[in-house]
Amino acid sequence: MRIVGIDCGTEATGFGVIDSDGKRHQLVTAGVLRTCTADPLELRLKQIAQGLREVLENFAPESAAVEEVFHAISPKSALKLAHVRGVALLTAAEAGV
Repeated sequence: MRIVGIDCGTEATGFGVIDSDGKRHQLVTAGVLRTCTADPLELRLKQIAQGLREVLENFAPESAAVEEVFHAISPKSALKLAHVRGVALLTAAEAGV
């Protein structure tokens, strides 16, 4: 099974793709989607979505794991991460993952 993991962030969204048979795991690819902090949030979300679409199209995972928003950070940061998480979930759903 091919799995993509997504670590959400507005400045840097990380991703990793692995192949796993349940016992052995092999890294396929990993990377970071970076955005410019000077850009408005909506443009950064669009860039993240475009980057994730490319990853999903190029590596065709069957399943996705998306980082949960944890509450130990500031409410403002949590809200921004929730936006990115929503983009990640939507993009995965659009790809049928």
